[in-house]
Amino acid sequence: MSDVGLMLLLVLAVLAVAGIARLLVHVTELRQQCWLATREREEVIDFLNHFCRQLADVTDMGDTLQLVSRYLCDVLRAESLAIFTLEADAAVGAPKRLRGSAVAGSFPIFQKSSDLVMSKAKHRLEHLKHEYIAMGEGIVGRAAQGNRSVLVSDTAGYANPDEIPRRVYSLMAVPVQVDGRFVGVACAVNCREEGRRFEEQDLRLFENLSYQAALASKLVAIYAERGKHERLQRELQVGQEIQRSLLPAAVPQWGECRFAAFALPALEVGGDYYDFVPIDADRLMIVMADASGKGVPACMLMAACRSFVHCLADRYAGVPQFLQELNRRLYRSTDHAHFLTLAVAVLDRRSHVLEYGSAGHTPLIVRGPDGTIRALKPEGPALGMLPDDLGLCFESVTLEFPAGSALLLFTDGITEALNAADEEFGLERLRLLCAKGCATPQGLTDAVVAAVREFCGTTPQSDDQTMVVVTRH
Repeated sequence: MSDVGLMLLLVLAVLAVAGIARLLVHVTELRQQCWLATREREEVIDFLNHFCRQLADVTDMGDTLQLVSRYLCDVLRAESLAIFTLEADAAVGAPKRLRGSAVAGSFPIFQKSSDLVMSKAKHRLEHLKHEYIAMGEGIVGRAAQGNRSVLVSDTAGYANPDEIPRRVYSLMAVPVQVDGRFVGVACAVNCREEGRRFEEQDLRLFENLSYQAALASKLVAIYAERGKHERLQRELQVGQEIQRSLLPAAVPQWGECRFAAFALPALEVGGDYYDFVPIDADRLMIVMADASGKGVPACMLMAACRSFVHCLADRYAGVPQFLQELNRRLYRSTDHAHFLTLAVAVLDRRSHVLEYGSAGHTPLIVRGPDGTIRALKPEGPALGMLPDDLGLCFESVTLEFPAGSALLLFTDGITEALNAADEEFGLERLRLLCAKGCATPQGLTDAVVAAVREFCGTTPQSDDQTMVVVTRH
C-alpha cells in the first residue's frame, strides 16, 4: 500500500475515533439528563403528600419547621439543611438579624472562627438559636438582604473562602416568602452522593418546595390557635391566599391572541384552577382544571397540580405525554378519594396550530372564522384516580387556529349551574352564546356570566365557575 493510502487510512481512523468520542460524550449527557428527570419524578413529587400527612400531627411551629427541614433535606438529598428566621424578640429599632430555627443533619456553624459540626440534632439547634446572622453578612445574610437565592455549586472556586466552613463543598441558600413577605432563609449543604455538587435544577426545586412548605406551615400556625371559630376563619383566609397565589395575576399579552379569564368560587375557597404557562418563545400552554370537592382540601390539590404543571412544561413533548406524566405524579401524591379533571390547550403562534387534550374535563368550544361551532372532547380519564400500569390512554386533537377564531375553556360549574326548577344551564346554551360572537374575549366572558346569572336567578351557586376565552385577530 502506498504512503498516500496509509495516510488516508490514518486520517479515517482518527475521524472515527473522534466521532466515537463525541458519541460517548452525548450518551453521558443524556444519562445525566435522565438521572435528573428520574430523580425529580421519583422523589420530588412525594414531598407535598408526605409533608401534609405529617402536618396533621403537628401543632407547634418549632416542630413544624423541624419537619420542613427534614423533608427538604431528604428531597434535595442534602447532607444537612437549616432554616433561619427573623429574630422575633428584637428590640424596637434594632437591626434585623437571623437565627437558627430548625436543622436536619450535621449542619455546620457559619461563624468565622468555627469549624464546629455537632452530631446531636438538639445540640446543633441550640447552638444555631444563639448564632445570629446580620442582614448582608455572609452567604445566608446576603440571601436575606437581597431576597435572592444563592448557589455555590463548588466552594473550591468561591471568591470569599472565609465565608465557607470546613468540609462544605457545595451549598444553596433560598429566601422563604409567604404572600410576598420575607420569612427567613433555608440553606442546604453538600450533596449526599459522593462527588456530586448542587446545580441550577436543584436550586429551582429548592425554591419551589420552600414556598409550598411555607404555605403549609402557615396553616399549622393557625391550627395551634385557640378558638374554633377564629381558627376556621383564619384557615379560610389562608386558603384564599393560597388560591390567589395559584391563579395568574393578569392574562398574557401574546402575539395576535387576546385572552380573558373569569373565576368565581362557590365557597370562600375554590377548587378550580387555570393558568397560562409559556413553553418556549412560540408556544403557550393554557390549563384549566377542576378538583374534586371544595374548600381548602381542593385548593391544596390545585397547589400540587400547579407545581407539577410548571415542572413538566420545562420538558414538554406533547399533550398525551404531558397528561400521562401529570397523572402519574398526582396519583402518587394524593389519596384515591381526591382527583381532578383537566384540559390543556397548546397554541403555537408561529404555525397557528392548536393541540388540545382532556383528562375527563368539559369539552373545548371552538368557534371558527365563519361562525361554526365545534365541541371537542378527546378521550382521557380524570387525573389522580388510576395508576399508569392500567394502560391509561390520553388522546389529543390538532387543528388550525386562523384569524377570527375563538376558544372557550370552562369548568362544569358553568354548564351545570341550576335554576329554581332544578334545570341545568347546559352545553347547548353555551354553544349558542359562542355562536353569536363578540368583538373581544372579555365581551364573550361577560355575556356568558350574565346569561348564567339570569338563568339561575336566586338559586345559590353550587359549584365553582371558571372559564378562559382566547381569540385570534
